[in-house]
Amino acid sequence: MAKSFSYWLFKKRRGNSPVVDLASDAYSDKSWPRNGTKFSEFYNYIRSMGACSEAIDALLDAWSEYSGVDYHNVYRRCVYGLEVFDLLNLTSMEYQTPPPEHTYIYALVEIGEFSDACPFYVGQARRPVRRLRQHAFHTDKNMLEKIRIIFENGRAPMIEILECVHASVAQEYERAYIDMLGSFAVSKDGLYNVRLK
Repeated sequence: MAKSFSYWLFKKRRGNSPVVDLASDAYSDKSWPRNGTKFSEFYNYIRSMGACSEAIDALLDAWSEYSGVDYHNVYRRCVYGLEVFDLLNLTSMEYQTPPPEHTYIYALVEIGEFSDACPFYVGQARRPVRRLRQHAFHTDKNMLEKIRIIFENGRAPMIEILECVHASVAQEYERAYIDMLGSFAVSKDGLYNVRLK
């Protein structure tokens, strides 16, 4: 991703497709976040402008092609949530080992009052239950404080398996989930990834 997304997108103004429409609209829009570097900046902008679902799909198509990350899948996982079997706790058996050269992208979550999963950290691990235990007992002091509060509220931190990806693109997918989950502000405290870097 050497060129900026806007520069890349503006080059797509010829042809007949939803991405072409998005590119043309963005090019002529003086308020378009031309210097944006994250998907969430463009997503939040078009949402604030009342974008229809087709425009959001076009942005997902464009960003997926630009970044090499399947943002449609990331978006679905972040917006519509996960099945219950993707949630693991401290007493879970170790999750199945991913295929060779693959890893899991996960979110640490607190189960809220209405059984909703509120992510507060995104990471990657080949052995997610072991990683959850590391987070729970051997972690940064700010994260430890968050986990202590979860325990005090009679809950336990859990891990959500978001996706299994090839190790060569794991960092890109991890960043994608951090960006997307952070933009939805699903946790009142936000994601700890931003604070820990």
